[in-house]
Amino acid sequence: MSYLTSAIVHAATPVAHIAPHVPALTQANPAHSTLDWQARAIGVYHQAQSQALNALPELLATRVSALIGWSINPAEVFVDSAAELATVVVDGVVFRARNQQVVVLRSCAACGITRFESAPLWSRADLGYALSAWQPHCRSCQPEDPAESE
Repeated sequence: MSYLTSAIVHAATPVAHIAPHVPALTQANPAHSTLDWQARAIGVYHQAQSQALNALPELLATRVSALIGWSINPAEVFVDSAAELATVVVDGVVFRARNQQVVVLRSCAACGITRFESAPLWSRADLGYALSAWQPHCRSCQPEDPAESE
């Protein structure tokens, strides 16, 4: 058998013969099988998203409780499903969780209008920095450089 004849014969063999662990598409309606696996993948994605959104209040409550040393009730957490974030306010401090990270929201130190997210909070020291030393400013409210004002 020539190389060309061998290549043609092997090209005509079913996929199941070449890779028996890969399910072959049905000859009758390959589009149906394609849509079926895509639908399952989309379903798994939606289920994972739903579980993540349902876990957000518990995540935020647990992480904030660890940071401040008080118990936070997950029922006090507001969840914005469309934005995939959770928010809770404790003594006027706004905590937010998104993508498994917890941050503090603070307003511009000068005008108080624009809100900014702190760096992710991993420890009580991070929280202390976000509440005291971190002073966010809007672009229009940037403090002057002392060297320029002289």
